[in-house]
Amino acid sequence: KLNKIYQKNLEHPYSDCIKTLKKNHAYYNLYKQNNQIYSKNMCFEYCKQTHVIKECNCFIYLLPKVKNISPCQTKNDTDCAINSLFDKLDIDTCLDACKSECEQIIYDIKITSNRFPSPDLKF
Repeated sequence: KLNKIYQKNLEHPYSDCIKTLKKNHAYYNLYKQNNQIYSKNMCFEYCKQTHVIKECNCFIYLLPKVKNISPCQTKNDTDCAINSLFDKLDIDTCLDACKSECEQIIYDIKITSNRFPSPDLKF
């Protein structure tokens, strides 16, 4: 069973949710470059990728791609990227930049199963 849930949060002054990404947002250009709408989860991915780029001058394949930056391919690049994510990333920076969406759609999935044929099934 699949349920589609619309969630709407109250805007400022009741919350600090983001309805429309503004040009002064830290990751505005990345969203625009990849033609995406704002989501908190993607914002965290951009935050991590931006941090790796600043620290290592390359991007990680598993995170969103950034134009005009080379991927982390050498062992030194990869080691740098791992260290920057696990040792040097200030998560508060991401929390400050990546607020919740004011509106979002959540898909609630429920999977059920049963034995076939069911003992109650009569032919």
